[in-house]
Amino acid sequence: MPIAFFTATYLVESHSLLARLVRNIVDAMTGTPSIIAGLFMYLIWVQPHGVNGKNGFIAALTLSIMMIPVTCRAALEVIRIVPGSLREAAHALGAPERRVTLRVVLPAARVGLITAAVLGIARTAGETAEVLFTAGGSAHYNWNPFSGWQDDLPLRVYEQVFQPSKEAISVGWGAALVLVALVLFLFTVARVFGSNRTGRRRRFWSRRRSRIASETS
Repeated sequence: MPIAFFTATYLVESHSLLARLVRNIVDAMTGTPSIIAGLFMYLIWVQPHGVNGKNGFIAALTLSIMMIPVTCRAALEVIRIVPGSLREAAHALGAPERRVTLRVVLPAARVGLITAAVLGIARTAGETAEVLFTAGGSAHYNWNPFSGWQDDLPLRVYEQVFQPSKEAISVGWGAALVLVALVLFLFTVARVFGSNRTGRRRRFWSRRRSRIASETS
C-alpha cells in the first residue's frame, strides 16, 4: 500500500518522462491477468528452490504485486482531486514539496486512500491460482510464513467443494461465507472509519470556530 500511495502521488505531482513511463507500466499491470503474477513469482523463486520454495511470504509478495496497480489507480484519482489551493497555501508558507505531500496532500485524501486500500485487499482476497503456485496449500495450520506450505480461504474453498463428502462440501461453503463476511467487514470498517473521522473533525472545528466567535463578540 505505501508503494502504491507514493507511486500515485509521484504520478500526480510529476510530469516528467519517468512519470509517463511509470504510468504506462501501472496501466499495463492493471490490464494484465492476475495469473501472470503467480507465474512470475513461481518462475523467479519457487521453481529454483523446488518444494521448499513455496511458503506464505512468497504468496504475500505475489498478492502485493497484484494489489499495487489497483490501489495505485484508485489512489491516483483521489489525490488528483485534492484542491490545488491547499498546495498553494502550503507552498506560500514556505513548506518544501516533501512536507506538502506528507502533511497536506495525503491527509486531505485520507478517506479516499482508505477506500483504495480496501479495494486492493478485496481485489486479492479471492485469488486462488496464484496462492496455489506460491504457497501450495496445507491441511494444517502453519504459523511460520517463511517456511512450509500454507493455505488460504479461496484455496480451501476450491479444494473442499470438489470432494465427494457432504461434510467437506459444507466446510467449503463455510469457508466461502467467512471470506465474504471478511470482505464485507473490511468495506464496512473503511466506510465507517472514513466518514466518522471526517465528520467528527469537521464538527470539532466548527464548534471551535463558533466558540471563538462568541468569545470575541
